[in-house]
Amino acid sequence: MSSFISKVELKYQLKKMGINIVKGNYVRKSDLKKVIATTNRYWHGSPKDHGDILEVLPYSEVSYGHDFGGVFLSQESKWGHIGSSKNFWYYIDLKDSEILQLRELYYHHNPKELKIRKVLELFELLDTPYATEKRHHRDYEEEDERSDLDFIWDVICGKGNMRGNNFVRLSNIAVLGEQAEWQIQTIQGQIAKELGFKAIEMEDERGTAYLLVGPNEMQKEDDDEQELD
Repeated sequence: MSSFISKVELKYQLKKMGINIVKGNYVRKSDLKKVIATTNRYWHGSPKDHGDILEVLPYSEVSYGHDFGGVFLSQESKWGHIGSSKNFWYYIDLKDSEILQLRELYYHHNPKELKIRKVLELFELLDTPYATEKRHHRDYEEEDERSDLDFIWDVICGKGNMRGNNFVRLSNIAVLGEQAEWQIQTIQGQIAKELGFKAIEMEDERGTAYLLVGPNEMQKEDDDEQELD
């Protein structure tokens, strides 16, 4: 595989990043500096060779395993989050503005918004017995009298971890069940998609991770680059 791209492909990639080629094949310095400053490369390691392009499928189109509606990415290094020397590596370049931050979700959005409500309805989170009613239970934290919906929303926004009593409560919500943590991550991804983002930043047992939601495409790492690692 060549390490070079054609002028036509370069123009196409620049256009995807919001940079237009002006007369004489010039690019405005201000546009280029803005993209360079806010664009990072993210990696996904797959045990399967998907060819030159990894097609990231949207939610409900994955026929095996848990359907996250996307794939997990690592930014710091190929080995930092999902690592194996036998993996085939795929990458995508994303702007900071294309990634939803959980703190942004918490401070600027709420579960009553039409787009977010659409996702909550998809996962039947508005139909739980205690969706809007406050409740208190000895298995949960003593001061936690939030409704299921308020509780779940805090967890979705990263304001509550998914361990201990919180995990017990999440697991007892029938529509989440034993795979509550995975379901929450899936829901976070679908909310990001509905709000117009390509990915969402989240925390898991390994630290910071990113979920790239489908449909999307990732490029396979060049053989020349693999040999340098």
